[in-house]
Parts: sequence; C-alpha cells; structure tokens
Amino acid sequence: FFPKMICRTFILFFAMATASPPDVYPNGRTTPPGERKLDSDGKPYPWWNKGGMWDKDKGDGSAPSVPATKVPSFGVRTSTGPLPKIAIIGGTGRMGVHLCAAWSNSGYDVTMCSRTKEKAQKIVDSLLAGNGYREDGLQGGIKVPPCPAESWKLKAGIVDDAAEADLIVLATMYEQAWGLLESIASKIRGKGKTILDMTNPFLKRPDGYGAGLPKDGPQSGIEVHKQKLNDSSVKWVGAYKSVLWTLILPTGPKNPSRRDIEVFGDTEAVDTVCELIRMHGWNPIVRGGIEVAKDYEGGIPSFSKIMGNMYREITKGEKLSVGW
Repeated sequence: FFPKMICRTFILFFAMATASPPDVYPNGRTTPPGERKLDSDGKPYPWWNKGGMWDKDKGDGSAPSVPATKVPSFGVRTSTGPLPKIAIIGGTGRMGVHLCAAWSNSGYDVTMCSRTKEKAQKIVDSLLAGNGYREDGLQGGIKVPPCPAESWKLKAGIVDDAAEADLIVLATMYEQAWGLLESIASKIRGKGKTILDMTNPFLKRPDGYGAGLPKDGPQSGIEVHKQKLNDSSVKWVGAYKSVLWTLILPTGPKNPSRRDIEVFGDTEAVDTVCELIRMHGWNPIVRGGIEVAKDYEGGIPSFSKIMGNMYREITKGEKLSVGW
C-alpha cells in the first residue's frame, strides 16, 4: 500500500509542478483588463476555475455579462425514441432546482415535485419567466442564473405526481427519501420505472443529518431503497453523488474543464442517465453495477478515495466534478 501511495503522491506533485501557470497581466491581474470573470452571483471568479462569464464582452468592452453559451454536446441525442418524462422528488431543494433548470433547458419534460405545489410553483414561475432563481440558505444557497426558457417543459407538482413519470429522481437527503418514495410505492410497483438515486447516506452534516447505515444491512443508500421497494420491474441507477449543485447551470457545467460524473447501476437505467448527463453538457463515467455503490456514494472524504481520484485523473484523464 505505502509504495503505491508514495508513487501516486509523486506523480500528483509532478503534474502540479509542470502545470501551466495562469497568464498574469499588469497589477497582478489573471484576466485581461476589463474582462474580469464573474460567478453567477456577480462576485469575482478565482483564477484557478475556468468557468464563469466575462463582465464585458470581447467587442467594445461595454456590454453587460451574459450566460455562458451551451457546450457542443448540449441537447444532442445519443439514442432514438422519446425522451423520458422526469419527476424530481425534492425538486425545490438546492440540487433539485439546479437540475430542473438544466434538464428543462436540454429538452426534457420535467416536474418539480414538492410536498406543497405552491412552493414549487413559485420557483417554476421564476424560471419560466427567464429570471432564474436565487435563494439564500445556511448550508448554501440556490443560484440559478437568468436564462431564456420559452421552450421549457417544466411544471410544478406534488410528490404523488412523480408516479406518472418515466424517470423518478430522489434528490432529497437520504433520511427523507424512503418515506417519500414509500408514499407512491403502490402506484409505481410493477410499472417498470427508472429511479435515479442521488442520496448520500454517509454525508454527515452540522444539522444532525447523516447518521449512516446499519452495519448489518446493505452498505449503500441505493441498495437500501431497492430492498425496501422490492420491485423487480424497477431499474435503478446512481449518479450526481459528488457534484456540487452550484456547478450545474442551465447552459452546462459552470467549470467545463471538470465535467465528469460517476454513474453506476442497472444497465438500461445507466444508459438512460448517461444520455441525460450528456444532454445537459456533462460527461458520464460508468463505474459498474449497483454492487459498487458503496464505493462511490458520498461521505466523509477519505485519503484513499482522494488519491484514487487523483490517480485516475493523471493516468486516465478523468476530470471529476468534485466541488470546483
């Protein structure tokens, strides 16, 4: 173990040492004068992140900032047949709102599901008006920038409405997910639904969530939910487990240089979600079936996981979106 660890560390430091430094302009600027990069909330962008948008255009230098253009793969189909209808349980949460905007902008029919329709409707109205949506929070806010939405097929709904979708997304905290899924279980059993599980049972939070899983049962959230639902017709897939919601914008990844997302699960469901990921400008990395879930669900970062990610980035060119 230690020789491999030392070798990987050396390779990492060598790669960092030989990386090209950012261009430096007069007065220490790392972007040209009058072309400062801005975050979606208007704050200056750090030089080491290649995302963001210019505060002035490349023309006369007086135009206001505009959202980034869509990446080349945005909205490009990789299969035939109709796109699945999507319902996001927990759609008014941070990840839910950002994904509703991104998936709607790439051509999907999306329902933002909440316990009360009024809460979802307020957000949907703002998004469909092209105003984006912003909401501050103690654990991090929602920051969807303004974006034209005339063609979006986005609507508000309650949790029960998720039963009508082809692809049901669990975008809540792990501790809340089963209770909500159980409430529609009788309506979806035997109907061949696809369920995208984005929950992270090991992710400990200051507010008390994140108790983890019992030692005597399945050691991943997706396996727990599959066991409890007990429906052989359902196709399960896990993805978006380590992606920060603020990096998901309607026009694609905030940082296009780091757009890889890990995916695992049943083959048919993986194919569906891989296309979904590509359709809004990201790149799927398939890790295997559901049995590998425990290795890729979120949790307290470990040294071995961090080094493994760095090693694959150096040797395979992977660019996982892991928070920057």
